[in-house]
Amino acid sequence: MLYADGRCEKCGRSDRPLDMHHLWGKPLSMRWDPDGMAMLCHLGCHLYGTKEDPDATTNPERMRQLIRKQRGKDWYNRMVTQSKSILHINEIDIGLVTVALEVMLSMMRDERT
Repeated sequence: MLYADGRCEKCGRSDRPLDMHHLWGKPLSMRWDPDGMAMLCHLGCHLYGTKEDPDATTNPERMRQLIRKQRGKDWYNRMVTQSKSILHINEIDIGLVTVALEVMLSMMRDERT
């Protein structure tokens, strides 16, 4: 999300609405981390993939490798390490994550205006 700059991270288009795609969906340590998400164009790459790789959105490892090419090896290694950590989350944590994401969303909206 932080890397997208208003463009699909897979095809680079900026003329379509974007969706978030969780690159590491199951581990709680990754579930709400914006760094563990990719921004993909809704009606293209997120739903159908691309001509070069139509199955990428249904194959999590393939999608991670595609995003790794853009974000780099250091990002990928950090995400792999984080995805292996065990996280116990409580209601206070959920509240803090919600507030942090709302602030980030507000900042992104302000940047667009």
